[in-house]
Amino acid sequence: MFANLSRTVIGFLQLQPLDIVLIMLVLLLLFGKRLPEVARSLGQSLNMFKKGLNETKKELDDVTKQQDSGSSGEGQ
Repeated sequence: MFANLSRTVIGFLQLQPLDIVLIMLVLLLLFGKRLPEVARSLGQSLNMFKKGLNETKKELDDVTKQQDSGSSGEGQ
């Protein structure tokens, strides 16, 4: 299902090099001097998201380990 969706999206977004240059030019005109600041804040947001995702994964792993050790103790 997702493979078909990704092919559709990729097929829809067939960007040519000229399209990419035009998009970059529009971004430069819109953001100008703020572009590095926007990129920096985007990078910081991405790092915070990754940290949160890793913490959540670690908590889930800990809970799973506790449940596994608790259920193996009950069977003995």
